[in-house]
Amino acid sequence: MNLTIGTIYQLGKKDKVSAQPYLYAATQAPANSDVAKNPNPYEFIGGHYFDQLDALVAEYKVLLAKQDAPGITEDDLKALVQQIKDKVP
Repeated sequence: MNLTIGTIYQLGKKDKVSAQPYLYAATQAPANSDVAKNPNPYEFIGGHYFDQLDALVAEYKVLLAKQDAPGITEDDLKALVQQIKDKVP
C-alpha cells in the first residue's frame, strides 16, 4: 500500500517530497514480502536526493566560476569563499 501511494505521488503527481514517507515505509516491509524485493522505492528515494545534489552542484559551479572572473578583488574572493563555506552542510 505504501509503495503504491508513494509511486502515485512520485510519478503521477511529480511530488517527490510527499512521496518520501510512503516510500520509506515501503522499504520497512518484512523481508519475505514482495514489496521488500522490489527495487523501485530505493530508486525513487535515491532519485529525490540526486535531484537535490544536482541543484547544490549547480550552485557551487556558479560560485566557483565567479572566482575566476577577471578583475576580482581579494575582498570579493573572500566573500565568495565564505558563501561556499556557508553552503556546506
